[in-house]
Amino acid sequence: MSTTQDTSAASQLESAPPDDSNNATNTTMTTEENLRAKIKMLETQLQASQEENARLKKALKIEAEFREAIRKAFEKLNSPN
Repeated sequence: MSTTQDTSAASQLESAPPDDSNNATNTTMTTEENLRAKIKMLETQLQASQEENARLKKALKIEAEFREAIRKAFEKLNSPN
């Protein structure tokens, strides 16, 4: 019978609403935690954007070099020599 009572008490604790007796602190901590999570997410997004920008710059540089090589090849083909 003791086990049944212990289980019942545990169930009641699990289903009980959180203690909001210190609600201002709880809200502040929740807000602080949310802000930390948002900052972490934004830092991750910033890093991903910076990496993507670096890849795009590299691709643009390769494209510019390719266009220059094509331009030089056409100049060679069209030169009278």
